[in-house]
Amino acid sequence: MNDGVITYHKTSSGTDVLTWLDEFGTVRSRSQNRILNILECSVDEKALNKIKNHHQLVGQAVELNRKDQKMKGGHLGKRSSVRYKAYMRMERFFNENKNTLFEDTEIKKAIDDIYKYPMQESAKTLLNRRIRLGLNDEELAEIIINLRNEGRLCLIDDNEADVKAPRVICSMGLKDTDNGSN
Repeated sequence: MNDGVITYHKTSSGTDVLTWLDEFGTVRSRSQNRILNILECSVDEKALNKIKNHHQLVGQAVELNRKDQKMKGGHLGKRSSVRYKAYMRMERFFNENKNTLFEDTEIKKAIDDIYKYPMQESAKTLLNRRIRLGLNDEELAEIIINLRNEGRLCLIDDNEADVKAPRVICSMGLKDTDNGSN
């Protein structure tokens, strides 16, 4: 194994990301299983000094993931995410009911929140279950509006700017040692 850095951070949209870069900044893995297996060590494992470019590599990992996120659909994350699915269904539902008796401005506010802010974990879990059970768009809209009205839909901090920066949660350096352990 080469020297390197594993970075755990949250993207601006609230997605958790693990990235392993080698000492030259080349991506070694983004697989959570592989990275977690690499990080495994005994309780009495001795800490070593970080490599010289540790912080530079952490910044590079965050920047690589920021660029990837832009290419995969911006603030909504992957197409398979509950946030993406909820947004797309509510956007379609809103547009289908635009300029009718059923147009609801509360849905538009919820759609905007889903796009701008990370979704709360409890909301993700609830919506994911309900979507898998096959509820229709009107039922989904009712749940989303209720969650928003109760302050349980998205993580909204009124003191933050609309554009959020990614947050590094932690990083760990990897070093080859003379005896072959990490």
